[in-house]
Amino acid sequence: MFARVIRTAIDEVVDGPRTGRWSLEQLANPEKTYVGTKVEIVAKALLGLPGSVEQDAEIAGYHVNIKWSKSLVWMIGPENVGAWCLGIGLSHEGSRFSVGLFQALESRLNRGGNRDGKRTLTRRAFENDVNWLIRDAELPPNFLETLEPITRDAIFAEKSAQARVRKLVSLVQAVPIPREAFYTVALNKDDPMRRLRRDKNRTDPLGGMVILSSRYGRQELERRGIPIPPKGHFIAVPDTIK
Repeated sequence: MFARVIRTAIDEVVDGPRTGRWSLEQLANPEKTYVGTKVEIVAKALLGLPGSVEQDAEIAGYHVNIKWSKSLVWMIGPENVGAWCLGIGLSHEGSRFSVGLFQALESRLNRGGNRDGKRTLTRRAFENDVNWLIRDAELPPNFLETLEPITRDAIFAEKSAQARVRKLVSLVQAVPIPREAFYTVALNKDDPMRRLRRDKNRTDPLGGMVILSSRYGRQELERRGIPIPPKGHFIAVPDTIK
């Protein structure tokens, strides 16, 4: 669930369908700051947490501040000293994540702060006083981020949405491609999923490729020995269907 919180928050700020981006590192600094706000919003929605006048959320009667850091270095403001915090953050260049609960007591904070008076947990407090709910778990990547740069560059070098979609399915075969990847590659133009289908005006929109899914093409996937993709994912294969 927390992996879903983080992945959803990052992807919504990255906003691939409008921007053609796929990575947290492509964001401008103000956008990176907003990821923390988005993590709070998504976490409260998925956990069904009510808001709190004193902090970000109320959990089991406690007022809790939801903290985000892309490097597990949570910044504690003067208003958060003494408060319970739900810390969510990344490690290993964004490929893994951790979630911990701690109370931001004065004795657990470093003395020096930034110009806003925000401080961080001491090394001792980080190791001994954080109740780790999740420690160093794998964060599912954005699909386009997993592609080889040469493959991704070739896809986005195409000038039209249809050409980019066609290049994606020709270069990434027999691999589950999530729906969101098609929206990003097509830059959300004119119903990207429609570009995958034949109609009376387009008899070969994917240049000799065909798209299969768990709903449409299960038998063909089984015939080819390709594992059935999860819901919302599609498999591109050469069109040899008779």
